[in-house]
Amino acid sequence: MMKRIIFVFCVLLMLYSRTAWPADIDYNPKNYDYGDLASATLMTKAWNALENRDYPAVMAYTDRCLKMYSKEALQMQADLDTLPKGDPEHIASYWALNDVATSLFLQAEVYVKLNDFESAERIYNKLIKEYRFGQCWDPKGWFWQPAQAAKMWLKMFEEKNFTGEFSTAPSLVEDAGRALQQRKYEQAIDISDKCIQKYSSLAKKQQHDYDADHNIAEDQNGFRFYALNAVAEAHLMKGKALFYKGEKEKAMEEFLTIKEQYPSAYTHVRMADRQKVTRMVEYFLSGVE
Repeated sequence: MMKRIIFVFCVLLMLYSRTAWPADIDYNPKNYDYGDLASATLMTKAWNALENRDYPAVMAYTDRCLKMYSKEALQMQADLDTLPKGDPEHIASYWALNDVATSLFLQAEVYVKLNDFESAERIYNKLIKEYRFGQCWDPKGWFWQPAQAAKMWLKMFEEKNFTGEFSTAPSLVEDAGRALQQRKYEQAIDISDKCIQKYSSLAKKQQHDYDADHNIAEDQNGFRFYALNAVAEAHLMKGKALFYKGEKEKAMEEFLTIKEQYPSAYTHVRMADRQKVTRMVEYFLSGVE
C-alpha cells in the first residue's frame, strides 16, 4: 500500500510540477508570442523553433500547449478504442490529442538533440502511455503517430553505443548533413561511413522486410525502418561530399548503391520533410548538371 502511495505521489509530482530543464533550455514564458493560443498555432511555432534550433522556444510553445489542452486530449484518448483512420478531417477532429502528443514528441526531440536521453525516454514513455492515438499531419499528405515514433526511438536507445556521443542512426545522418552544409566534406564522409558501417547489416534486413510486407503504407516507413532510411541517406550525404570534392565517379557509386540496395528508403531526419532517397538523388543530379 505504501509503495502504491509513493508511486501515485511521484506521478502527480511529475505531472503538476515545473520540469527542471537543463540551464541551456531554460526560458521565460513572457518572452514569447503565442499568437491566438490555438493548438495549431502553437505547433506551427514549435516546429519552426525546432527547425531553427531555438530549444527554449520549443519548450515555451509546447509547454503552453500541454498546459492548455492536456485535459481535453486525455478525454479524447479515453473515448477511443482504436486509432482514428480514414478521412483526414475525421482524424483532425481529435485536434487536442494530436497536438498534445506532438508537443511531447517535440520536447523529447529537444532532449535527444541535447544528449539528455533519460529525459527523452521519460517523455516518450508518457506519450506512449497516455496519448498513443495522437497523430501529426505531414505536409506531404498523411498523418503519422508520434507514439509509434517514440517506440522506435526507445528501441534505438536500447541499441546505443554510448561513449560520450550518442551515435544512433538518425543522429549520425543529422551530423553528416550539418558537416555537408558547412562544406566540411571529409568530415561528412567520415560520419556517413560511421553510419554505414554501424547500420548497413540492419538496413539490408529492413529492406528485405519492406519488400516482403506489401501492406506497408508510406506513412509507416519513417521510424519502423530507421536503419534502412538512415544508411541510404548516409550514402546520399557521402555521395554529395565526394561530388563536391570533384570525385564524381565515386559519388555515382554511392548513388548507385542507394538505387540497388536501398530503393525503399526515405529521408529520416524530419518526418515533415520526408522524400524517397532515390528521388533526392535525382533532385541533386538534376541541379548540378
